Amino acid sequence: MKIEWLKAHLKGALRKKSALPKIALMGLAIVALAVALKSTPPHKISQHQAIEVEYINAIAQLNTPNIKGFGIIKPSTHLNSVAEISGRIVYINPELVAGSTLLKGTLLARIDATDYQLALTQAQANVAMSQSLLVELSHNTKSIQENLNLVQEKLKFAQQELTRKQQLLSNKSISASQVDNERQKVLQLRQELVSLQQTQSILPSQKSSLEASLSSAKAAVLQQQLNIGRTEIILPFNGRISYVAIEKDQFVALGQALFTAHGMEQVEIEAQFTLEQMRPFMAVVTQTANPSTGNIIKDNHITATVKIAITPEQTWQGEVINFAQSIDPDSRTIGVLVRVDNPYQGIIPGKRPPLLDGMQASIILSGYANKTLAVPVSALQLNTLYLAASDNTLMKINATPKLIMDSVALFSEESLPSNSRVIISDIVPAINGMPLILKHNEHMQTTLNKNIQKKPEKNEQLQTALGE
Repeated sequence: MKIEWLKAHLKGALRKKSALPKIALMGLAIVALAVALKSTPPHKISQHQAIEVEYINAIAQLNTPNIKGFGIIKPSTHLNSVAEISGRIVYINPELVAGSTLLKGTLLARIDATDYQLALTQAQANVAMSQSLLVELSHNTKSIQENLNLVQEKLKFAQQELTRKQQLLSNKSISASQVDNERQKVLQLRQELVSLQQTQSILPSQKSSLEASLSSAKAAVLQQQLNIGRTEIILPFNGRISYVAIEKDQFVALGQALFTAHGMEQVEIEAQFTLEQMRPFMAVVTQTANPSTGNIIKDNHITATVKIAITPEQTWQGEVINFAQSIDPDSRTIGVLVRVDNPYQGIIPGKRPPLLDGMQASIILSGYANKTLAVPVSALQLNTLYLAASDNTLMKINATPKLIMDSVALFSEESLPSNSRVIISDIVPAINGMPLILKHNEHMQTTLNKNIQKKPEKNEQLQTALGE
């Protein structure tokens, strides 16, 4: 009503030119009144808008704990062949080249054996001479013994005859000269006996000397036979040649390098694992340890799977041999020795290569399966998990994983309830109680279950082995 009155009053004033100042004041009054009477919008209470997130179901199941480490492949058998004798190379196998694979017993090279064959002939002649001298000594020994027996008999009769003649001399039946002649015979026989006994006494030392000469000659024969055998360089195992250092007609000295080869039956990898990996892994896998045997590896069936970077889809089964006794002071890692048999078996060119010396490999250690809940590591926010509550609102919980395995974290049922809906989407800001629009990520769920390797528990394996 006030505004209508002002409008009518303004029309009347416009007819009078003297009323212009009044009109201006009235206009300002109208604007002020309109602002004062303007209605304000109603106040609305602020509320969170529901956001769309993806989730997976955390299901308690048998999951195999595993960790990944890295190491360099090395052959279990390695040969640095050197010349065991000196001589000229007269033959080299055409296949003795770096990279070739050869069978056990393959003749790789030959050194000229002429000098060693001559030395063998000389040593054999020395053996024959020593044997001949021993035979001669044996005959001499027999002959001396026979002569000694004969002289002893003669001496016995001579002494009897001397005694008889001495009795006859006392009766003056014979002359003194006859007794003297008989006494001279006795003395000669005694002298001969002493000479034979002296000769006989040195026979054992002569025999020992000849036997020593024979042993030396035989040793020389054996040495030259070994030298002749060493003129042929033969590969002692199925191996791969990695380096060759000789040529035909080259003279090689004793101890000179010839070639390098490594075995093909087995390779070893000393994989390195960080302490942050190893401690929780061992805590999980040793829960079923048998203290009576004290063998953690066998008791908990700790196995190794080997992969190489160029063909990550290919795997080799490895055997865990032992754990290092100390921690590397530089890298602060602990080594685990893994052995792989038949690294050249099942080769497929371009798809499955052999495990070669110097290749870098990744090693996955696995233990007995434990009942845990698997969650993507990406869903873990500093030991905090985002869950979808029963009313589809956000709920935060503190949860420390038992083990982090590459892209997967394992939780116990005590720290993460089974069948929990774990949010895998990023939420910023994340506020407890905020409403959620949930979408199940089937692909992540399938991938998660596929990535978790499954192995039966220890009791199940024992029952299977017993046929129960």
